[in-house]
Amino acid sequence: MDVKDLKTPSNPIASDVVKKMILQVLRVTAKDDFERSRKEQELINSFDLPDSTPTKQQTIYNVIKLYEKIKGINTNNMYIKDYSVLNYLQNVDDKYKQSIIVANELKIIDAKTFKPDEGTTYEDLFMYLGGM
Repeated sequence: MDVKDLKTPSNPIASDVVKKMILQVLRVTAKDDFERSRKEQELINSFDLPDSTPTKQQTIYNVIKLYEKIKGINTNNMYIKDYSVLNYLQNVDDKYKQSIIVANELKIIDAKTFKPDEGTTYEDLFMYLGGM
């Protein structure tokens, strides 16, 4: 990641930058080196990102994986209050639907305006991480 990329937050972000930023957030939140190392390896093994710019649904999937590692929970067991959000998720791949529902529930995104197939920008990633 180059500083000039941050000057234009609407630029598409590369998958390797998404990985680096997610791992950096995890490192900052770990209590000690052992926990950091263990959670980091688990997160690396769960990454699902293409070689190019990830779509917003792929990025949310990975941000939710980070959320799980930080909080020590499995979001598949989360109580979802509003399943009407499913009406807005017709274009979301089945693999990513649960993550999008959870992100909506956590107010990281608004599923009503979420565009799952768009490429992720720096601004998007910062908003997702800030919403955690």
